[in-house]
Amino acid sequence: MVTGVLEAEQIATSCNLFHNQDPYKYSALPLPRCQIEPFISTEPFQSWTGFYASRNVLKGIARRASSQLHAAETLFTRYRVSYPDGPVPKEEALQKLKVLRWAVSEVQHHDGITGTESPKVSDMYIEHLAQAMMGVEELLAALFLLPQALGPASNSEAFNRQDSHSKGSHQDLEQHIIVYNPLAWNTTAIINVTLTFPMATVFDDQGQAIPAQTQSSADSNTTYDLFIVVDLGGLQHRKYLIKFSEKPGVEDRKETLTGSE
Repeated sequence: MVTGVLEAEQIATSCNLFHNQDPYKYSALPLPRCQIEPFISTEPFQSWTGFYASRNVLKGIARRASSQLHAAETLFTRYRVSYPDGPVPKEEALQKLKVLRWAVSEVQHHDGITGTESPKVSDMYIEHLAQAMMGVEELLAALFLLPQALGPASNSEAFNRQDSHSKGSHQDLEQHIIVYNPLAWNTTAIINVTLTFPMATVFDDQGQAIPAQTQSSADSNTTYDLFIVVDLGGLQHRKYLIKFSEKPGVEDRKETLTGSE
């Protein structure tokens, strides 16, 4: 890639590319005038970049944590507007958000961006992110579930009927998920859920079967990835019911047809 860039017809020396050979050795190469987003400039006409080229595992976790933080902040704001005296403690919720915001910001420090931190520091970043994300997951669960006991019955009665119908011998073969859109506009997204069963049927909050696909997980030989297509309005959340089975059978087809009627 560098060779191809250097052989380009229009070459200027207005910006430098720092190629990370090891954590402490860099080589500056002349590049054409380009769109490099620098992180820091220590010398005139020099810049540091490379966020997408190093520590990919750490930065993948950091991106997920940043998305979770944004979703939690918007949901908590909506919760406080709708239930100013609700059961979720304000100070405790703000503290959980603060911890995650600090952990995300920590990774966006100089070392985290350029990937020059030592392995033990990278492990520390991951530990801080994991702990903070667990705290915010607890907060999200409370924000979604506790207000249901405070407000009037919603239009999810069909979902509740589907839920009660599924109870009994198959109660351990189902999972409930809530999908939230933290954006202000409508969106269609594919949700990935990790399963331990090879087959699954998914129903929305109206009891209707929705498109879904299951395949073997790329990360484990004992789990499966379920992909669900969801349509959500701005700042909307919806419930989904996942019914599992070891293999497709007559009973599963009957449930799918019943949910589609």
